[in-house]
Parts: sequence; structure tokens; C-alpha cells
Amino acid sequence: MEKLRIPCIARCTEGYFERGDFWFLDEYTLVVGLVQRTDQAGFYSIVSQLEKLGYILIPVPCPQDNLHLDMCFNIAAEKVAVVCPEALPEPFLQNLKKRKFILIEVSQADVFHHHCNIQALGNGKVLSFHNNKMVNRQLSALGLDIVTVDLYEMLKCGGGPHCMTFPLKRA
Repeated sequence: MEKLRIPCIARCTEGYFERGDFWFLDEYTLVVGLVQRTDQAGFYSIVSQLEKLGYILIPVPCPQDNLHLDMCFNIAAEKVAVVCPEALPEPFLQNLKKRKFILIEVSQADVFHHHCNIQALGNGKVLSFHNNKMVNRQLSALGLDIVTVDLYEMLKCGGGPHCMTFPLKRA
């Protein structure tokens, strides 16, 4: 970010906050998963900084077994999301529908096979893994270009394409 001269506008100063729990729904609306790796204190730490800049942050509590929000919710393209309705609060799902998102649903069992954990690459391209056949088929039917990779061994350790795309420098 420093090389690209992208400023850091907020830092988690209390509690815990991780990238897998953070999504932009639009230019000024963000959703933050309260799952296993982001807690209330981390959420409020970020809220206190971003609300001053005009952002609206919406908490999305999910069952702790899901680890991060990107395991049960992921944006594939503009107004297209992969969701696990069993893991997400109904008001959040209704918010997505109100915003006219097309929702591709996966089961809670498929969450643990990383079926929601894809990566939007932009320009209608989505990175997914080869065995994510149902989701890949539905995304393709919407006109998206699916780039598949064989991640079988990596998925055994947890994490999918979205998890592998935002490196963190930790102290």
C-alpha cells in the first residue's frame, strides 16, 4: 500500500479485526463479520475511525465455527454474492436482497469445503477452485468468467482463494 501511496485510514487499536471479516457493499457501506477472528472491540475500534469519514459499518454476527465472514459470504462481482443463509442473519440477507444482489446459496456443510471462499478479480473474472462445481456453474451462468485452480491440498489446511489474496505483515 505504501508503494502505491494508498493511505492507511484506520487501524484496529483494541480487540481483534481481520481482513476476512470485511467487505464493501457500496462506496460507503461496509459489512464486518463478528465471527471468530473479529470481536466487538475490534469492530468498534474500526467504526470509531471510519464513521468520521462518512462510512456506515454494519456488523454481521455469524456462528464462530465459520472463522471469518468470507467463509459464509463473498462478493463475486457487482451485485453478485455467494452466501450461506444458515450462517448469516436474516436482516443481512434482506439487506442484500434490497440492494438487488443476486444470491448464490451454499449449505453450511459446503462452507467447510470453502464454497463461498472465492476471489473477484474484476472485469467479470472470478478465481475459484476446480471442485467448487455448483458455485462455478452458477457464476458462469451469470456470464462471469471463472478461473479455476486445483487447491485440493491447500484447502485441507483451511482458507480458500479469498484468504490467499491479502497478505498481512504482522508484528
